[in-house]
Amino acid sequence: MCESSVNYCECNPCFNGGSCQSGVESYYCHCPFGVFGKHCELNSYGFEELSYMEFPSLDPNNNYIYVKFSTIKSHALLLYNYDNQTGDRAEFLALEIAEERLRFSYNLGSGTYKLTTMKKVSDGHFHTVIARRAGMAASLTVDSCTENQEPGYCTVSNVAVSDDWEGKVNYERATSFSSKKPQCG
Repeated sequence: MCESSVNYCECNPCFNGGSCQSGVESYYCHCPFGVFGKHCELNSYGFEELSYMEFPSLDPNNNYIYVKFSTIKSHALLLYNYDNQTGDRAEFLALEIAEERLRFSYNLGSGTYKLTTMKKVSDGHFHTVIARRAGMAASLTVDSCTENQEPGYCTVSNVAVSDDWEGKVNYERATSFSSKKPQCG
């Protein structure tokens, strides 16, 4: 029997200047800054320093926040939502980068709670974040980790997370595709 290696990058499956790395059974596209996706087919939108987007107030009881971002900043505010009160009773919700790590903070009027992952995210690569809150219970997940990762590296929670917290995100609804999967000839 002869063994021959297959070059999965031969048909150049990566878009938008992505570079292809052939593997044993498949390939991986390394995407340049500003694009992401299996084939570097999705565009991201960046912001100048000190710029922001404004959205309506979040639900004060339950939140499911899904964000994909890339930064080299060791301190940054990704999301901030607040009520109109001031002082210790002021309610807020924040998703931020502090000392290169992701932090989810909130106050529902009885003190500030903070969840921080150990994984550093200020590396210029895209990271996927899911922050969930139901009343005082909250969890924060950054990227997908293997089961052998130490606790708190990618996921932190102030409660025992059950199957009720599992949620599926339909990526096609969250972003729009600019191209179809390439076909090799």
